[in-house]
Amino acid sequence: MSDNHKPFNIGTVKGTPNYMEFVDLGLRIYKPAKDYETGKLAVQVPAWGRWVMCADYDNHFVALSPYFADQRYPGLNTVWAFCSCGSPAVVIGYKQYKEGFSASSGGKGFVAGELLVCQAFTDNLTTTGIGKHLDGSG
Repeated sequence: MSDNHKPFNIGTVKGTPNYMEFVDLGLRIYKPAKDYETGKLAVQVPAWGRWVMCADYDNHFVALSPYFADQRYPGLNTVWAFCSCGSPAVVIGYKQYKEGFSASSGGKGFVAGELLVCQAFTDNLTTTGIGKHLDGSG
């Protein structure tokens, strides 16, 4: 794990998790639902007034944080999206995911080429050619 990727204290369900839990605070973030039109995971970003497709990993998921900018939760309030491995999640464009993911092709409420991904997984994929989450899973 690089110095840029320090995990948050998250405990997850084994297998394909449906939520991530911030153990020290007892807070949960649930896996996003699939978009009914595309059949892919997607999140609505209210501040942007639109939807963003999410990478669909085998054993982890990315989701928006309901605690972002909430002063009651120091540490959590600085990251707007998380991966259940403990890494922040980020929106990327085609260059970063062209070998590993399928992004939005546009359409109602989506911007073509955008995808919400695990930052650690994507950084590993672009630097080593192998995508790995903070827990070492792929």
